[in-house]
Amino acid sequence: MTLDRLAVEAQAERLKTATSLPRGEITLAGVLSDEVRMKDLHSSREVPVVLQAGVTGASGRPQLKNPGRAVELVEVPESEILRIYSTLRPRHAGAGELLALAAELKLEYGVRRCVSLTREAGEAHSRPARVQLHD
Repeated sequence: MTLDRLAVEAQAERLKTATSLPRGEITLAGVLSDEVRMKDLHSSREVPVVLQAGVTGASGRPQLKNPGRAVELVEVPESEILRIYSTLRPRHAGAGELLALAAELKLEYGVRRCVSLTREAGEAHSRPARVQLHD
């Protein structure tokens, strides 16, 4: 059993989905029979950030050690998350589009960390590029 699996098992009774489906009822058979829906697999905002950080941090994967942005996005529709991700990809949007997206995210969803990241990307795009010349 992997370290992240052990961490999840140790905290299982505290982890809840958005629909409050008991963890033991989320099975492959339930998915295949449509008894478990995609909504049942989403995280709940009630799960403390500290618990999620502990579970993901125990995995040894540094990209998972700060789940703050992910926790903020729990209630944001998937289509919006995909749009945000696409917009943040390199060379997919200019400074104005990124700053407009940051303003929209703040107004519409109040996702503070995501707004900060998006604003930072927009500001970086508005600065002149540094070009390094090689001999």
